Amino acid sequence: MAGQPSIPVNGGVQLYRPSAAGMDQRFKLTLNSQGMQSLDVSALRSGLWKVRVSWTVDGQEYFLEKNVVLGVNPPPHVRGDKVG
Repeated sequence: MAGQPSIPVNGGVQLYRPSAAGMDQRFKLTLNSQGMQSLDVSALRSGLWKVRVSWTVDGQEYFLEKNVVLGVNPPPHVRGDKVG
């Protein structure tokens, strides 16, 4: 939030491809003023990727892992679109 002191955050982002480990990507965690980071995934292959984020704030370590499927449009009921 504006006006609040910035807390230093150190960490990294790994894009892990379970079916082809040689395609894994690593990025330094670089947050914008809203505490978010964007990554260009346009060159990555379609399919399942695991996004692993690890970071440290005030000496406390954190880890988050999420599965992401690139290049595939899920059925409407999965996307949350209204059907009918």
